[in-house]
Amino acid sequence: MSNKIEDIQKKISKASEGKINIHNKEYSTVPLRVELFRGNLDASDIESLVPVFTKVSFMNDKVITRAYLAEQVDVIFTEEGKEIVQMKNVKSVGTSEENRDAHRINQTSAVENSETSAVGRMLAVLGLHGGQMASFEEIDNAKNTEKVVDLLPKNMTSDKFMRLAEKCSTVEDINKLLVKHKGFFEKLEEQDKSSYKDLKVNIEKKRKDLASKKEKSNG
Repeated sequence: MSNKIEDIQKKISKASEGKINIHNKEYSTVPLRVELFRGNLDASDIESLVPVFTKVSFMNDKVITRAYLAEQVDVIFTEEGKEIVQMKNVKSVGTSEENRDAHRINQTSAVENSETSAVGRMLAVLGLHGGQMASFEEIDNAKNTEKVVDLLPKNMTSDKFMRLAEKCSTVEDINKLLVKHKGFFEKLEEQDKSSYKDLKVNIEKKRKDLASKKEKSNG
């Protein structure tokens, strides 16, 4: 794995696009880091490193995000609607902070910008950077918002999610689905709390059904 990280570092260094020079210091963009991360690690590498999990919190007008790279992430919704996250063997962590009043773009996209920067720093901590820990997005976020990487599928709905959940055959599959669509749940909770609670109830029912089937098959 260490040799592959070194190879990716060299590719970042040699890349002709996805970087910018500011005050004689070269900064790589988050899209470049993510592209090389995904394109240069095979299935066994990915299995030992992913998933990526982001935790967003709010403090007055600030958005704070921590991005985690762990061997395993388990997301559980209790009957009371509380979200419990358990992580095994965290490999790397990145933190970012955005102020909603910093500029016009952050008034509507502070969460996305914060999450993108956190993922970029998390990859930098792992060793994927272009000579500077900070990404170009962190240096000049407002001018490069169009380069923000959308790591989450668009147009997700509660019905679509449950259709995907019904195809899951294990609790682990449900967990991976929850992590993959974490952004959707955060937006749903913010915009429609009733639908959010209903969806969590349905998810937990599906998890219990799968767990029950597994117990019966093992019995």
